[in-house]
Amino acid sequence: MNQSGFSLIELVIVIAIMGLLGMAAVPSFSAIQNKTKNTSFKSTAHTIEMALETYVLDKGAYPSGQNVSASALVETLMTAGLLTTVPINPFTGKAIAETDAKGRLSYSQTESGYTLTVYGSDTDTPIATLVR
Repeated sequence: MNQSGFSLIELVIVIAIMGLLGMAAVPSFSAIQNKTKNTSFKSTAHTIEMALETYVLDKGAYPSGQNVSASALVETLMTAGLLTTVPINPFTGKAIAETDAKGRLSYSQTESGYTLTVYGSDTDTPIATLVR
């Protein structure tokens, strides 16, 4: 008797191997996504940084405040006409908000300028600190 095809045990083994390979790829894919979102959020921070530089040229001083949230800073810059839309947080897919855990900014005015701290996927460790 000449049979062609795969036995059930061969199919189960192939599916199990594919599952193991898939499980190994998921953490790597997740890390790549976080890195991409961090880079995107750094770009958003750079846009805010450029708006802050324009603000100081227009007003003569940086916005005042300590530990100002991103949404409050964006509101100040929008009121001044330096941003036309609220930037999108790549971690939430929505506009930057005070309640964002991932993808948040903290702004503080200093004697000589400001400090803009950028937090990405790790909510405790900044991915960038912009000092002027």
